[in-house]
Amino acid sequence: MTKTEHEKLLAGEEYDYSDLELRKMIAKAHRLMPVINDLSDLEKRQTAINDLFGHVGEGLTINGKIDALYGNHISFCDNDFINDNVHFQNSNLITLGDCVIIAPDVKFYCGEHAIDATKRWGTYENGQKYLISFTGPISVGNDV
Repeated sequence: MTKTEHEKLLAGEEYDYSDLELRKMIAKAHRLMPVINDLSDLEKRQTAINDLFGHVGEGLTINGKIDALYGNHISFCDNDFINDNVHFQNSNLITLGDCVIIAPDVKFYCGEHAIDATKRWGTYENGQKYLISFTGPISVGNDV
């Protein structure tokens, strides 16, 4: 059985970043992040938070603007506090435990590319090139 690019991504295997399913997830995050970062309508904001992120525990506080690549790979537990200008490059799972406090300007990066430039690009059978990416999950425990 052939894995989808999303399944490869989550397994930490080589995957094609330009895959249509992955691009649609990114497009959804791009559409919802401005709503999440807008404090003028808190009900719409909460709906967008619940729609974008994989899990949202009780008492999540997002204090300022944040950014997420996919969104749906992020799980917040109870009473997490996310400060201003936090970026989640969540090309794999990011899980925050209970009572986690994230300082301003923190960046979570799940993805990487080969340091050797000759290993950064793959080629499909039709000759088209694709960027080779690898990912790994990030887990932050309770009370961090």
